[in-house]
Amino acid sequence: MLWQYGCSKKKRLGVTIIGDLVLQSIKSNPTLSTKGVIMFMKMSCDIDIAYWKAWKILESTRSKIYGSYDESYDHLRWYCEAILRTNPGSVVDIQKNNKTQYFERVFIAFKACIDGFKNCRPLLFIDRTFMKG
Repeated sequence: MLWQYGCSKKKRLGVTIIGDLVLQSIKSNPTLSTKGVIMFMKMSCDIDIAYWKAWKILESTRSKIYGSYDESYDHLRWYCEAILRTNPGSVVDIQKNNKTQYFERVFIAFKACIDGFKNCRPLLFIDRTFMKG
């Protein structure tokens, strides 16, 4: 693997080169952790890399595969606007953390689903609840 880049394990490897090496592993396992990248490099190439370098490799490779977080958030906003435009009566709610302004969750309910619930019968379930009065 390393001979493709003209590197031996004694030379320092950059983030881009190691990112190319772990690209397929990240594609096949999107939940690969930073420690997983460190173990992959140790097992497959017999190279020790620092935690910060593995984190940087993971972030840059994920952004190469999936795009940046900002782009993804823009796609989500566009998708929600398209739902509201094409499905009148639908409900869309994007929630952000008030302190950090980071995205937390999105709620989407299509008009057809909302109308379908009107025909459901209300049920009350009590499961192992102690009722004290």
